[in-house]
Amino acid sequence: MNNYKRITVMISEDEPLILKNIKEKVERAVPSIQIVGVAENGEDLLSLICHTIPDIVITDIEMPRVNGLELIKRLREKHPHIEIVILSGYNNFEYARTAMRLGVEEYLSKPVSQEEISALLKKLSKKILKNRYREKQALFAHAIAKGSQQLQPDYDSTKRNLFLSLVTIGNLPSAHAHQVISPKNSDRKLEVAPLRNSIHSLPGIDDIWIINEPYKLQQCIIFQCSRENIKPNHIGSILYTNIKKNLNEMPFSIVVLSDVISTEHLKEHIKRLKQFTIKNVPLCDQTTLMYTQKDNQVEKQNQWIDLTIFTQCKTLFQARKQARNLLTSYLEKKAPSYVIDDLIYHLYQYLPRIFSLEEKHAYHAMEEILSKLYTYSSPLELCDTLENSLKELYWDHSSEVTADSLFGKIKSYIIHNYKENVTMDQISIHFGYSASYINRIYKKIGGISPIQHVTELRILEAKNMLQQNQNIPIQTIAQVIGYDDARYFSRVFKAKTGMPPSEWASLQKQSKLQEKAPNPRDRTI
Repeated sequence: MNNYKRITVMISEDEPLILKNIKEKVERAVPSIQIVGVAENGEDLLSLICHTIPDIVITDIEMPRVNGLELIKRLREKHPHIEIVILSGYNNFEYARTAMRLGVEEYLSKPVSQEEISALLKKLSKKILKNRYREKQALFAHAIAKGSQQLQPDYDSTKRNLFLSLVTIGNLPSAHAHQVISPKNSDRKLEVAPLRNSIHSLPGIDDIWIINEPYKLQQCIIFQCSRENIKPNHIGSILYTNIKKNLNEMPFSIVVLSDVISTEHLKEHIKRLKQFTIKNVPLCDQTTLMYTQKDNQVEKQNQWIDLTIFTQCKTLFQARKQARNLLTSYLEKKAPSYVIDDLIYHLYQYLPRIFSLEEKHAYHAMEEILSKLYTYSSPLELCDTLENSLKELYWDHSSEVTADSLFGKIKSYIIHNYKENVTMDQISIHFGYSASYINRIYKKIGGISPIQHVTELRILEAKNMLQQNQNIPIQTIAQVIGYDDARYFSRVFKAKTGMPPSEWASLQKQSKLQEKAPNPRDRTI
């Protein structure tokens, strides 16, 4: 029988036959109940309690030497936690009222049926186990926070029968920004009941305790075991299955201590689990890790962050591209969460110089993204968030940005790239503004849309090529200036010049011949 869940009972009744009958009914009531003493009067029962303190006392009222009410009074003075059941053949209201004043809530009249006593003992057993769990939970919480020096003297804190694990819901928080944990996220914690149901498949585990940590999304999980052959990977598997079921795609980490420990070592080991978690748990992942003593002795080599290329960026596009490449490379390597945290922090430290903006704006943007570091569920989500943050920071606060400067940057981009497959979507992505806004600014300052400008540059280049070589194939011209389809190029050319490329080339050829031909009026007579 699991000693932790065993409920002990003592019975006092001065009638031997009735005592025997009650004893048999108690033994049949609940499997976890064990009778640890019987007596025919209150005095003998008090003597028994001096050696063994039961969870429940069932006592008659009318008994010789020390009656039931006197017994209750003495028990309440020395052992207030004992549950007391009054069992009496006297249907006397005064007895019941006196017993209630002494804190007795259960009062049964003889003869009591099996159903009555079974229902009552099940009810009391549930209450006792609940209180026992809370007391043990408070004891563990105290041992984790303060150590085991001040535990009650009768508790054996050196017994090695505890498995310890640390569960973190979401990613680890940033060390560079205050976390804004919403009520929705703070409620996503482990519950004891589902875990208890799961451990039925793992013999040797007596119970589970969940201790909340100062960080709201972190919990210490303690398994109490009665056998030494429990494997820590089984513990990790139980926790992983339960958390995965509740959180779906949300990141979480489980770090399980590989050895059983005693209560007196809870504080030092939970500290080591936290340090191990920080150094080893990757971002945006669902993982279970085992912690051993050697992990505390061998520190992982720090992963240096190389920002050389990023510091050389001159434009928003370059900065966004390099920032995303850096972040993606670390995420793909399963870098620990603190490395990603530091990377993002250092990126924002360089932005005032790259973007020509005040440090306070870079700091606020950094805090905005890092304060929610624990919430990102995928690398893609974090990369997109970082890119959008850089884009908004530049356009909202950079001293370089005006309508004229934006027009100039787009115009320069078009001039250098018009021979490529330039589209409004590409321009929008590159500069971080909507296509409609870019169109409006460009038309207002330049008089035409960006795509119209692309077309004009392409047609101008086609004319130059035709003027240099009238026999050049139309397909070649189309490919050089950015058109895959020669027929489409011809239609665009005709729309702009009023004639197909070949006809335009012929006309240019005739015009040149006419320019070279001698003028009759210039002949000397």
